[in-house]
Amino acid sequence: MATSRDLLPDGGHTLGAVSYAVMTAHRLAHRPGALTRLAPDIPLTGEWNQVIVQRLPSATTTTFRNQYLGQTRRQIVSDVAPPSRRMTCPQPGKRFP
Repeated sequence: MATSRDLLPDGGHTLGAVSYAVMTAHRLAHRPGALTRLAPDIPLTGEWNQVIVQRLPSATTTTFRNQYLGQTRRQIVSDVAPPSRRMTCPQPGKRFP
């Protein structure tokens, strides 16, 4: 799964679709996990301490900003983390550390 940093108009950020999916599964009493590339400056706190996250090394986090013009949304990508290749993923059925 790729985690992205979604920049908000107020300067804050969210962690995108992976964050939404993992936290939704967690709140529904499942045991989700995420394998992702995040830069070291992205802290995972709060509920993230209750889920399994395998962070792969990355100097940057995929980052984008949404611009809205009426009914149109434009996404601007400013950083892209390296891709996660099959060899970086755990074996099927293997638990995250």
